[in-house]
Amino acid sequence: MLRELERKLPSTILKGYEEVFQIYLKALTQERTTKDKIYSLHEPQVACIAKGKSGKAYEFGTKVAVVRGRKTGIITSVKRFSGNPHDSRTLEESLSQSERVRKSVGGTRPTKATTDRGFKGIKEVEGTAILLPAKKEKTRYGQQVSRLRFRARAAIETCISHLKRNHSLGLNFLKGVDGDIHNALLAGIGYNLKMRLNQIKKQLILWFELVFKIFLGKYNFQNEKLAF
Repeated sequence: MLRELERKLPSTILKGYEEVFQIYLKALTQERTTKDKIYSLHEPQVACIAKGKSGKAYEFGTKVAVVRGRKTGIITSVKRFSGNPHDSRTLEESLSQSERVRKSVGGTRPTKATTDRGFKGIKEVEGTAILLPAKKEKTRYGQQVSRLRFRARAAIETCISHLKRNHSLGLNFLKGVDGDIHNALLAGIGYNLKMRLNQIKKQLILWFELVFKIFLGKYNFQNEKLAF
């Protein structure tokens, strides 16, 4: 059918479909060992990403790197990457985006970044030390600090799960590369906004409980300490 269309269509019409026909031709001629395969005709930028899990060995989509504050829990960077680059090659752009976001609110570039073993192969990126769980500390205090740091890093796994399930990061309905970028950014914004709204909700509940206790005369000012 592709050969017949190329043979019968007028040259004036054929020029408008050159890119589409190239994608079709690559999908028809690709083999098992071909690099940069076409997995989706309507989204040719989709790549095959190895998950390394028994339940889901492979995933088809685009790679997104997430940077999250260890203490605040706020997402400071959501960066989309074309193809399937190694995790260590995503650090430079992700940390640069995180630095721009942090500086916009008066923050500074992080001096340490905690990652998993998938980022093995790089120790420092523009002044930011990359910490891996494989490194063993010499002192007992260093081991305790390292253990707490990497336990806090594991919280990003649940954060990514929330982004995929609750903020449409796992299934993108936007078209093309621009749609992938905007979908990732909007997912991160929605996550941070929901976290902030939950904080406001807790504060309002505490203040309402305090007002009701004062109104009903059940609040003891001598035993309780108020913090403003």
